[in-house]
Amino acid sequence: MADKPSERILVAAILGASVVLGALVFGLFFYESKDATNTIRVVGFASKRIESNVAKWSATLGRTVAETEMGKGYADVRRDMEYVNQRLKGLGASADQLTIQPVSAMPIYGKDGLTDKYQIRQTINWTSGDVSAVEKLALDPGVALGPNAVLQETSLQYLNSDLSADKRELIALATKDAIIRAQEIAHKSGIDIGKLVSAKTGVFQITAPNSTDISDFGVYDTTSRLKDMSVTVNTEFKLK
Repeated sequence: MADKPSERILVAAILGASVVLGALVFGLFFYESKDATNTIRVVGFASKRIESNVAKWSATLGRTVAETEMGKGYADVRRDMEYVNQRLKGLGASADQLTIQPVSAMPIYGKDGLTDKYQIRQTINWTSGDVSAVEKLALDPGVALGPNAVLQETSLQYLNSDLSADKRELIALATKDAIIRAQEIAHKSGIDIGKLVSAKTGVFQITAPNSTDISDFGVYDTTSRLKDMSVTVNTEFKLK
C-alpha cells in the first residue's frame, strides 16, 4: 500500500530537524573547544638571596662507662651539662634560648654479643637571633666545655624566623615574569594576551647559594647562612 503524502512529509521533517540539531550541537561543541584552547600557558620564575636571622647550635655530651658504673656515668654527664649550660649563659645565651634534652643510655655490645658498656648521652641546644655569636661558638666549642667533658656530636643550623614577606614578594615577581614571557611569545605570533585565567604557585626552594638542588616537595637548606630562595608560578592567559 502506498505511503500517504502526510506521512512522508512528517518523516522528512523529523530527519531535517535531526540534521539541523546535530549540526547545531556540533557547531556549539566545536566553538567551545576552540574557545577553550584560545589561551597561552607560561611559567614565571623569581629568586632572591636571603640571610638567616636565627642560628641553632646543638651539642651532645657523652660518657662511656661499664654497666657497674652507670650511676657514675649519669653523674658525670649531669655535671658536664651543668657546666656547659652556665658557660653558654656567660657567653650571652638566655635561659629561654637553651633547651636540654633528656639523658639516654645506649648499650655497647662486646664480641660475644652481650652488653659490655653503656654510652650515656645528653644534648643541649642554643637557638638565638645572634647568629654571629652562635656561629662563633660552633666553630670553637671547646670554650664551653668543662674538664674531661666529651663532645660526641655537634651541629649548626641556619634558620629564618619569618619568610612570609619574602614569599609574597617572590610570588608577585614570578607572576610579573610570567606576564612578560607571555607577552613576548604572543607578540611574536602577532597577537596580544588578555586577562589572567589561572595562576598556581609552585613550592618554594630555599637552597645554598648557587645550588642546583630542587624537589617536588620543596627544599629548605639549613647549612648556609646565606640562601637562594626561589619559586615558580604556572599561569594561563586569554589570547585576544
